Amino acid sequence: MDEQVLRAQQWMNANYRSVSGYQTVAEDGISGWGTMYGLTRALQHELGITSLSNNFGDGTAAAFTSKIGQLTAKTTNKRLVGILQCAMWCKGQLAGPDFGTWNSVLTGSISTVRERLGLASGASVDVKLMRSLLTMDAYTRVAGGRESVRSAQQWLNGRYSSHSSFRLVPCDGIYSRDVQFGFMLGIQFEMDMADGVANGNFGPGTQSGLKSKADIGAGSADGTKKWVSLFQIALVFNGYDVARSGTFDTKTVSTTRTFQAFLLISSTGRGDFDTWAALLVSTGNPDRAVTGADTSTPVSQERAQDLRASGYSVIGRYLTVAGKGIEPGELDRLFAVGFSVIPIMQNYNNAAEYFTYDIGYTQGYQAAMRARQLGFAANTVIFFPVDYDAFAAEVGGILKAYFSGVAAGLGLSVTVPYKIGVYATRYVADQVFRNGWAEAIWVSGMSTGYSGNLGYPMPQNWSYNQIQEVHAKNIDRNAVSSAARPVSADQVDLPPSQSPALYDSQFDITRMQVLAERERQAWTALVGEEFPSYHVLSYLMDGYYDIAADPTAVAFHAYLPRPQDANSLTAPAHLSVRQAIDVAFPDRHAVLHNLVGDGAHMAATAQGVLYWGDHAGSSQIGFGDLGGWTLDLATFWRKFRESGSPSISEFAREHLVQPSDPNKFPQEDLYADADGWLLGRLAREGVSVDAAYRRVYRDLPTEQARLRAFLVGRFGSRQNLESTIRDMFNSSLTANGISVRTFTLTAKWPTPEELTTFASTVSEIIFKKAWP
Repeated sequence: MDEQVLRAQQWMNANYRSVSGYQTVAEDGISGWGTMYGLTRALQHELGITSLSNNFGDGTAAAFTSKIGQLTAKTTNKRLVGILQCAMWCKGQLAGPDFGTWNSVLTGSISTVRERLGLASGASVDVKLMRSLLTMDAYTRVAGGRESVRSAQQWLNGRYSSHSSFRLVPCDGIYSRDVQFGFMLGIQFEMDMADGVANGNFGPGTQSGLKSKADIGAGSADGTKKWVSLFQIALVFNGYDVARSGTFDTKTVSTTRTFQAFLLISSTGRGDFDTWAALLVSTGNPDRAVTGADTSTPVSQERAQDLRASGYSVIGRYLTVAGKGIEPGELDRLFAVGFSVIPIMQNYNNAAEYFTYDIGYTQGYQAAMRARQLGFAANTVIFFPVDYDAFAAEVGGILKAYFSGVAAGLGLSVTVPYKIGVYATRYVADQVFRNGWAEAIWVSGMSTGYSGNLGYPMPQNWSYNQIQEVHAKNIDRNAVSSAARPVSADQVDLPPSQSPALYDSQFDITRMQVLAERERQAWTALVGEEFPSYHVLSYLMDGYYDIAADPTAVAFHAYLPRPQDANSLTAPAHLSVRQAIDVAFPDRHAVLHNLVGDGAHMAATAQGVLYWGDHAGSSQIGFGDLGGWTLDLATFWRKFRESGSPSISEFAREHLVQPSDPNKFPQEDLYADADGWLLGRLAREGVSVDAAYRRVYRDLPTEQARLRAFLVGRFGSRQNLESTIRDMFNSSLTANGISVRTFTLTAKWPTPEELTTFASTVSEIIFKKAWP
């Protein structure tokens, strides 16, 4: 608390409390806007204004000028002198012991204030100084301020305060919105714009004037016009250490080149238009050549080629939202013509109401899910927009909560972690980055009028800067920095997109995988990273082997127990994981409908391989074989015996792996066995089921291609398959008390001669299925 400020507040209330429109100020000894507004209303009353307000606007300024002109030692209105004294005390200056009395102390303080503001010496207070005194502007360097900036602020006041439209800027060493506005006015005044024309905007007139009057370089010096000083000040305001000498010296040249390199503009070392624009507005020159674009609509093949031909090589695309999100096959098209991609997660995000922890969590989770579904690699940066003019006070409040939620939501993708990027104004993006809530910055530079882009330099770690909207192409143009990490083709494991159903099935399986990973994180009892994949496959295969009429169902569950049927220590954890999937996907048939072929059969085969092994290249059966082709072949043998057919060869050639044959080994089962083995092998190698599914069906798009890959991977040759079939009937292999004989039930076992015929015929038929 300041005693003099308290005295001022008490004096104000005592003298003006009864005045209509005056608002009593808190008597707390703290100088703040409430006190300044009270002084403004008191001044308006003394000027004869009856409708009082907090704003020292044009009406107040006109009344002050016409009725007072200046406050000096000759001023006789004691209340006016008292208001001035209160203002001086609030600025930390002495003003004498007695209210309403002009004394040498007040004279000295006014002189000090004028000097600190860069004004000519004297002891008078005109309308501009009075307006400044009734703000919270500081006249000495504050914490975080720079002396070079303060010196520039003083210079601006000293040179341009005679212009009626120029308001005194603070001299606190901080480059702010008000300082930028005053600086822009100074540039316009140097162009000889009249006070009624100069408006502080970077409009066509200002741009034209910079091009025609302010192209400066090595050896240029101030004359009547102060272009070099203004250019040097612009560098200072953007965080560069250069003295305002008025001469374009070698230091100014080298600093200019450094700035140009930082903003990716031509390294001329001159104060040319592109450099002026980059120093003055968040877009820089919006017409300059850039390599980045973003769009809210899907990109067709023709459009992708057109954009690449126009010089764009990086494109931002939305992960979600109908009509905006990446569509099936779009990433393939973009990568095919040489684009890198910036993934964006935005669902409104254009007002303060959309920034809460819960919304951030939901968007983070949705982004992780969608990025996983599309195949974006671990550590991909996903940008989350703050698409409105957020205030500084909101950064540590709602934005902190929002980005905390985003981090938690993204974290649900356990095995494929993603990074957070922020799209926002310069100020907000920089603050989010500095606080560690995001790892990359995308500046919304196109919003030149946003407060967060006014009076703030470009963040040092910027990746992208959105500078111009092109309606004809429905894109926004973006500058791309060397620090940017757009996603290239080799960083995306593209989903299969041969059909809408296959594309949708990939999304379903990815969602299951992420849900399982999320639930698994909460249970320390589940120590294996493979458990989420077990649960996805278990969900898909459930119902297929639970058919009551199937006499082998119990045996199969003994061979391949469900995760949720585990021992008592882990059962609750497994049940929690499974329930999360069941809740999200209550209709298993709808999910299976989109899978390729017999999805449940494929999942059962894959689960067996994941659980027991793939036995690649072996001529002996293994536990992992029992869940797929071995079980099907054992069942087929049983059907042969039940048929009473006298010829193994004829029965096999008529029924084995034929379309929809009821004899228990139709071609659909063979394809499911092949697919399941390929998927299970990848899963056993540590690849998540969603990624394995993607690779199998994308890289091997036909049934025949997958069958060939299975036969080569598991057996290597027809002869090895034949040997493995013989071993299947000769082996005593038992898994959890279950053997091949279990699935043949009471069928008579083949004789050696029968087995030779059976193995030879079956291997021939299966290999011909792959290689007709």
